[in-house]
Amino acid sequence: MAVLPIKRVSIFGFREDREDILQVLQNMGIVHIDEFDFGDDFKKENSSKYKVLVKRVIDELSSTLDIIKIYSPKLLKSGPSFFVSRKVISQKECQEIFKGEEQILGLASRIVFLDKQINQKKIDYSRILSKIEAIKPWKRLDVPLAFSETRYTCSLVGSIPKSLDISELSRGFSKNLPDTKNIEIKIISSDKNQTCVFIICTKKDKLLVLSYLSELGFAKPQHSFANLIPKEKITELEKSLSFLKLEIADFRSEILSAAKNYRGFMFLADFYSDKYDKYKVVDKLSHTRRVFLLSGYVPERDCKFLKQTLCDKFCIEIDFEELKKDEDAPVILDNPQFVSILEPIVESFSLPKREEIDPTLVMSIFYYILFGLMLSDAAYGFLMVVGCLFALSKFKKASTSFKKSAKMFLFCGISTMFWGIMFGSYFGDAVDVISEKFFDCQISIKPLWFFPIKQPMKLLGFSLGLGILHIFTGLGIKLYSLIKEKRYKDAVFDVVFWYFLVGGAVIYLVSLKMVCNMLVLDFVLPEAVGMAGFVVAGTGAAGILITSGRESKGFKRILKGIYKLYNVTGYMSDILSYSRLLALGLATGVISGVFNVMAGMVSGFAFGPLWFFIVFLAGHSLNMSINIMGAYVHTNRLQFIEFFGKFYEGGGRKFLPFKSNFKYTAIASPTRDLTGRIYPSSQIRQD
Repeated sequence: MAVLPIKRVSIFGFREDREDILQVLQNMGIVHIDEFDFGDDFKKENSSKYKVLVKRVIDELSSTLDIIKIYSPKLLKSGPSFFVSRKVISQKECQEIFKGEEQILGLASRIVFLDKQINQKKIDYSRILSKIEAIKPWKRLDVPLAFSETRYTCSLVGSIPKSLDISELSRGFSKNLPDTKNIEIKIISSDKNQTCVFIICTKKDKLLVLSYLSELGFAKPQHSFANLIPKEKITELEKSLSFLKLEIADFRSEILSAAKNYRGFMFLADFYSDKYDKYKVVDKLSHTRRVFLLSGYVPERDCKFLKQTLCDKFCIEIDFEELKKDEDAPVILDNPQFVSILEPIVESFSLPKREEIDPTLVMSIFYYILFGLMLSDAAYGFLMVVGCLFALSKFKKASTSFKKSAKMFLFCGISTMFWGIMFGSYFGDAVDVISEKFFDCQISIKPLWFFPIKQPMKLLGFSLGLGILHIFTGLGIKLYSLIKEKRYKDAVFDVVFWYFLVGGAVIYLVSLKMVCNMLVLDFVLPEAVGMAGFVVAGTGAAGILITSGRESKGFKRILKGIYKLYNVTGYMSDILSYSRLLALGLATGVISGVFNVMAGMVSGFAFGPLWFFIVFLAGHSLNMSINIMGAYVHTNRLQFIEFFGKFYEGGGRKFLPFKSNFKYTAIASPTRDLTGRIYPSSQIRQD
């Protein structure tokens, strides 16, 4: 439960060796590089233009891989990054990829271009389909849509936004025209939404015809195609569709052919990402005309190894310094493997400061207990254990974060199994229901302790007691920290008095028969012990009142003491927060029981066992998912607020070593010579 000691490291080297040294540091992955100001004699380099070029290549390669996932998903397994294993690339294959680097990058550009072309062709395809759909109502028209007039007549082609027949149109025209013999009406098509008409009339009647048609909402066609009749235009557009299909198929085929180089795309994407990281580091370095200066942090245990490795290969000057007291150095947590899997939980809150105690070890003990107590079903815990073991064996090359999460839920599952056995919960009361419905007998598995549903107050008392232990442990860590810093007065005033107040109050309450009966406690402390607790609590309250405002004087000191003493309500609130252990534990059991009853209700129908299984599976899957999420959230809350709130400040920044972060590939059998690249030195260039 400690923060790993680190030292500041400064490296002086020749500029001509800079890229080789950076490569060694990246391969080692043990140095956190920071930006320091070393005075006016050293200048910074700006590699922005190089980063822009490299970022462009990275984006193009990433886009290429995304495109390959769409057109050939079997080549690249899609899914969350923590599930998908990286492709293993041999050193020989790496060399071959570098030999054909320009060709591979050219193929990547071509794939991105072809994908854009396919998307554009699809847009064109949709546009042409829309045109065909717009022309189809006019398919029976045997003149072009643009046809307008002859020497003595004019034609009107358009649609009316409702369903009409010739008789209705004729009656309308007879009311508006003096003579209907000079008008010819033809309905091309009609449906409930529109009627497409072709009308020929004399030129002198055109205005009267248009006047009536405008009343009906007459509109001319959106498309007119010169001298082509609609049927011919549809044929022409369908030929264009066929041609677009062939083009899309050809482009798709070319993408699939180029996608066979996906391993090269993946490796180069990782390689250029590493190069981009190098340029970011270069921006942090300080330079003169011939030398450069790098400064950062390294774990104390790795100092000798770092110095020996660099000095054996390069002409450099390397210096290690002890950290200054107030230096904002990064933090590395140092925990056993069992505990380290919970480091992301601490990190999600805040890393400890350099001189602060790492709470992960103590937190891990309570974390598993609290999680299991909230879920508390042996069958759910067993499924969690099996699922996590399967995931760990199936995804052996998954990310470290995924493995830590799987291991964390594995231990949470074991704790859940334990509490489920203690409380006799196996899919709730599924054993009772199944035995009664299908075997006409009553079989129950007795708990090793008690049934929470039958004795909820007993579980509440246990939950509050566990909460007090959790909070007092946090205060104990604060006490230890203050003593370690030799702040003995603060240890007494800020911790011991609170132990007296809260602990004495708890002892006094447990000596009251009413409280013990309410919480179903098997014991009642003697009255003398209770009075002793009352006296201790009073002593703690008086001590807090007198000493909390010790920086002030007079009446102001008393006011600060009163204000600090009022914080006892905060302790009461924190202790009561542990009642959520009862609430979530009961929720899991009660909801399980409800689904068991529902499943039992359908067991009497035809195919009863099948219906029972379906309802049982669906209900418990939902219940398990929701309550695992609830247990995770509320366990974190109890750690962050009730536990960390008593001693933990946080505010540390993470140690981020300069190292290779290959996302897609992993190098098989990497070289032991840290200066020997798996790729030629000519690849590290600024052009």
